[in-house]
Amino acid sequence: MLRETPADVHGRNIAGGALLLLGIVGLLGYAKPPISLDPKWLVTIEIIFLFLGVSILYPPARQYLTPLVDLVITLLTGRRLPLRGPEGPGIDPPALNPKSGITALPRPQVDGGLGPQAAEVPRQPLAAVGGAAVAAEGRAPVAHAAAVPLNGEFHVPDWSVPTYSLDARFNIQCWNPAFEMVFGTVPTLLEGSHVSEWCQHLRNYDKILDRARRVFGNGIPLADVEDLEFASREFGLMNFTKLSSAVTKPGTMECVRWNVALNVNKVERSKEFEERLRRTLEDQVCWTAMAPVYDELLPKFGEYVRLADLHLSAARGCQSVLELGAGTGYLTSKLLNGNRRVCAVDFNDAMLERLRDNCGNRATLTVKKQDIRYLRGFMPGKFDAVLMMNVAFSVEDTQALFDRVATLLPKGGVLAFSVPREGSDLDTLFAALQRDLEDKKLWEGRYEQFQNLRQHNERMRTGNSLRTFTAEQLRHMLGKANFETIDETVAYAGQGLFVSARKG
Repeated sequence: MLRETPADVHGRNIAGGALLLLGIVGLLGYAKPPISLDPKWLVTIEIIFLFLGVSILYPPARQYLTPLVDLVITLLTGRRLPLRGPEGPGIDPPALNPKSGITALPRPQVDGGLGPQAAEVPRQPLAAVGGAAVAAEGRAPVAHAAAVPLNGEFHVPDWSVPTYSLDARFNIQCWNPAFEMVFGTVPTLLEGSHVSEWCQHLRNYDKILDRARRVFGNGIPLADVEDLEFASREFGLMNFTKLSSAVTKPGTMECVRWNVALNVNKVERSKEFEERLRRTLEDQVCWTAMAPVYDELLPKFGEYVRLADLHLSAARGCQSVLELGAGTGYLTSKLLNGNRRVCAVDFNDAMLERLRDNCGNRATLTVKKQDIRYLRGFMPGKFDAVLMMNVAFSVEDTQALFDRVATLLPKGGVLAFSVPREGSDLDTLFAALQRDLEDKKLWEGRYEQFQNLRQHNERMRTGNSLRTFTAEQLRHMLGKANFETIDETVAYAGQGLFVSARKG
């Protein structure tokens, strides 16, 4: 396994710091170049130094800085410099072989998934993204569904094996729950990122590059099969056969996207993997089934509306809000109506599809498909508030969730969430829901939906995923994450706890 050593980190920090310092010193006028340059080009060079320095020191910042730097340089020079290359956001990669699209860059020392976040490397169009779903070396092929558009976006409907989809430039467009389950700890797994940023975390990355140079020197194929290796924190060493195929424009050989499935061959901790996969698939099936039920029943339930209002009150005065576990977008739409910038995160396609329908195409809304256990690609201190309405109970390590959320908030930032309280009773909650619907003359014709929703909650309770909390437990965890509790309210027909806290 290849790791980024302390010496590697130190060297990267020195390089990034030096570039950052050069940019700052130049812009402040403390350093003059040895040759005469037009002032606008001098400023452009200094801005690029700043951009490179920050990108090396904190790689995730690149995706946010690139559009701003593009704009500034364009205004200064009247030209658009290639800070955003054809392979996605970021500095253009080195010269490529025009036939194969393969670079000869050495692999950086990266962690392989078991240690700290690795440094980014320039994006490279690897031939490893091609491939057909066919049998290889005696292994059975894995049938996988083609990626299909969902509201104009890519969508991978097959859940059973790790599957992902790329655009024609090899940028990752979407992936399925099994892929998120295995590779969610990879910090560079981001929608729109180049596939090489994920590949660099594979244990056999060097072999992937070497094979691409040898096998695909005369062009990238329309189909490919190869072995991949990954060191998972949770499941140990894993081996896959990558089965991939190009999708072409009808009537032409022009590639418009790639569909890739990973056939799982070996897993070091196979029992843990199988159990986690079973639960993941079961959860996705249930949440998909519940999406229309949530939309139909919960907004009509007075207790649910009041719980949403508590979250809204906690975010009063906050202009940038991150909503985790946004579901079908009931709270999201209310946040948007308050003229806030909202980033809504969920990992169920059916929920997100309804969220988009319910909230519309608004400039102030960003939607991310991501497991809230990982929260990749967010800049520290980016949001004024983080809201989690009836979702934190589903995360096994609640303390780790609070710790991660704390990094996304500035000092004084607000965290507000609701969870089931210890001793809560589903009978009481659903009796309140039925009574409320009956009082509003809305019960007729909704018995089946009501029963389905109840069975869903019963399944979570018997599966130990409907975790309950005391106020004392929550205060203790929040304190460890540097939060000061502001409000604790018993809510949701007496079966839930609403908590708001401020980061110290």
